[in-house]
Amino acid sequence: MLCRSRELPLEDVAYYVNRKGAKRAILSCLGLSLGFFLFAIFVPPYIGENEGLSSVLEVIARVTGIAGTIAFTVLGLVFLRRLLSRDPYLVISEGGVFDNASGMWSGAGQIDWREIADIRLSRYQGLPCVELVPENREQFLQRFGWMERINRSLRLGYPAAAIRGPLLPVEPDVLAEQMREYRRSALDT
Repeated sequence: MLCRSRELPLEDVAYYVNRKGAKRAILSCLGLSLGFFLFAIFVPPYIGENEGLSSVLEVIARVTGIAGTIAFTVLGLVFLRRLLSRDPYLVISEGGVFDNASGMWSGAGQIDWREIADIRLSRYQGLPCVELVPENREQFLQRFGWMERINRSLRLGYPAAAIRGPLLPVEPDVLAEQMREYRRSALDT
């Protein structure tokens, strides 16, 4: 919990990408991309050599390998972009949160504290995260591009804004408490 005098305003806090976590994520994506690439090259001919296995399985194996290669290459590029960016990953201020962290390519941008109904710790895909629960989810999602809106709508149970992952430079419980303190301060004035 942050301790401060009621008379002193809170200063903005900017967090930048955890560089070590970003590098680890990039290497993981490159390894997985290479694995799927090798799968696409070596597994389909093996399937074709065995009698009784259909050529449909060969096509499925090749498509799976190519799709995995593309997906993990794109994800690696996302992490590389985050690593090279000089922009803050997250800024907490008395006016709200500047979120550059919750989406694939970017975050939700500036979020006023009045737009947030709750700040809670949760887990998504096994990773701890700080979830910003919007007052109006549909209105909140309009701030994202059409691809990100579709992505968030198709994933059941995905929070509107979840700040998580290997790029987070601070423990989620510390970040959540810090956000709650700023929100309380802003809404009390």
